[in-house]
Amino acid sequence: MKQSLDDINITERNNELNIAMVPLIVPPFTFTSEAVHDEVCPTATGYRRPIYSCQISNPANRQVSHRLDFYRQRYSHYYNKWYDPIKVDGTCSSPSIELALAPGESFNYHFDGYRCLEEPCGDPDNWGCDPGIPQNSTVYFWLQDEEGNRSMGVSVFRGE
Repeated sequence: MKQSLDDINITERNNELNIAMVPLIVPPFTFTSEAVHDEVCPTATGYRRPIYSCQISNPANRQVSHRLDFYRQRYSHYYNKWYDPIKVDGTCSSPSIELALAPGESFNYHFDGYRCLEEPCGDPDNWGCDPGIPQNSTVYFWLQDEEGNRSMGVSVFRGE
């Protein structure tokens, strides 16, 4: 007789009971409807901020959990230079999320690039646009889980 309980295989044969732990592979989420555009920063009108959205879905037949981080990478047209990818993070507020989805469930992720930058967050002077979108740049944004699985990524261009 053979039974399987998700990550445990139990086999009974000839009055022996063999139990083997099978590593459970956590499938990645799928990312669709990814979009980004930029808007003027409400606290500093000379700056632009990203408005990013993405639908995250669980294609697996069981509940799946992942930590998703928000990344950006910038290309400067002025310097003809790529800058290293950066995880957008912060001590007060972060666009990163811990997400658990049931089979077939989806979540609409939204990040508006306007957040608390330092404590206390109740003080409006501590809010700002981060990450900003510099002039003469194309900035790419994407979501990425703890295993390195990522969305396709979308970009926004800002001229002079």
